[in-house]
Amino acid sequence: MTILHGPESTGKTTLSLVMCRAAVNRGGYVAYVDAEHAIDPRWAKRFGLDFDGSQHFFLIQPANAEDALNAILKMVKLPHPEDKSRGLFDVIVLDSVASLVTKAQLAGEVGDHVVAGVARAMTQFLANVARPLAESDTSLVLINQERDNIGGGTYASPIRLPGGKAQRFYASIRAAMRAQGETYTNDDGEIIARTFRLSTKKNKVSEPNRVAEVKVYLDTGVPDYFEEMASIGKELGVFTRENGSRIKGSAAWYFNRDEGMVKVGVGAKQVANALDEDRELAAEVEAAIRYAISQMNEIKVDPITLLESDDEDDEADNAIAWDEVSGDAGHFELS
Repeated sequence: MTILHGPESTGKTTLSLVMCRAAVNRGGYVAYVDAEHAIDPRWAKRFGLDFDGSQHFFLIQPANAEDALNAILKMVKLPHPEDKSRGLFDVIVLDSVASLVTKAQLAGEVGDHVVAGVARAMTQFLANVARPLAESDTSLVLINQERDNIGGGTYASPIRLPGGKAQRFYASIRAAMRAQGETYTNDDGEIIARTFRLSTKKNKVSEPNRVAEVKVYLDTGVPDYFEEMASIGKELGVFTRENGSRIKGSAAWYFNRDEGMVKVGVGAKQVANALDEDRELAAEVEAAIRYAISQMNEIKVDPITLLESDDEDDEADNAIAWDEVSGDAGHFELS
């Protein structure tokens, strides 16, 4: 379960659509729960996503919070038609938690005071969905907005997330999107690409407090995979100098192929262009990056084991013998 939160216009929906497209391209099933009723089919089509069901991409626009959460719970429990041991959906996106409205709120009038209705519904939902979610191999992405924490005190956090605190505890990853990064324009001055920056505040599957940047072309919704492969490959040591050392400063980037060290380019831009031109090389680099990521959480040292006796006689020799007890305080001697 992943929580993606941030202020308005920081790319939360755009990034979630990029994730949906990546899952669809791999043949997976994706469900997009649009609680805000604000998704634009034409905008989603730019990302290569259609709502007709032909791509295994489904749009759900619930009437209230209970319908949205119950629909997600049912989808998580649906078995995959080809593999009954896992769930049907690969990715389920809820956009957004802050827009959920309970039946009690809808039945009342504007101004009626309903205490923590969405928070209670979210707490019950998260408790019920946690186990089925772990068994289904489904990735649940909860998009949330941020609100000012009025009256929280001097030392309290200036922001809060609608929907209660339970989502913070149940989430495996909580990523915050604070501000958009660089913008890229064409010859006419129109913005064609933007870099989205997010930082992990909580991470149960890797190191927390890390920052990631994703460059997305807004006209097609396609991220710049080759620039990402260049930057991530440099960070993980997939690209090195000719002698195998880390790349620092301006230097030629080499990649270790079957025939030996091969020069790819000088600098990230040249390397990205080389990967775009040579897709076979790009596939090898992607495989090396995925392997390096899989090894990040592996135990680097042998586990500590307690010393065990090799002989039963040694255990008998080490047995405690109560030779004598001296004093009222219970002192004893070992032989």
